[in-house]
Amino acid sequence: MFLPAGLSCQVDRQSPYVQGYRLFYRPSGGTWLLQDINSPSERSTVLSNLLKGTEYELKIRPYFDEFQGRDSRTLLVRTTEEVPSAPPREVTVKPSNSSSISVSWDPPPSEMQNGVIQEYRVWCVGSGGDNQMFNRTA
Repeated sequence: MFLPAGLSCQVDRQSPYVQGYRLFYRPSGGTWLLQDINSPSERSTVLSNLLKGTEYELKIRPYFDEFQGRDSRTLLVRTTEEVPSAPPREVTVKPSNSSSISVSWDPPPSEMQNGVIQEYRVWCVGSGGDNQMFNRTA
């Protein structure tokens, strides 16, 4: 079972010739990254600094000195999504006529979106004495 920060595995047959394990992981289709587990008795590890809202491929390979065993089957897992780490960029407001405005923006940088942005909420608060408030979802 994969948790956003941890992975556990079970070894079918323990071998005296296993010195440790190599955990390979990558964002789907990306470049493989490697974390060595230098003890044959270890059964879990923590992967940190993963991208939020991202699908990862993982596989484990036993090793002994320079010899390497067969890879486990590849697992697909997804880290949890979170709210964006940055606000929208290039926000502009232009009057359309005497009673309406046009608001436009660019999304936060892709590495700060932390998943799929599902909607934007635009809040407009009047500056007059009536404190009239409007909101729109886009």
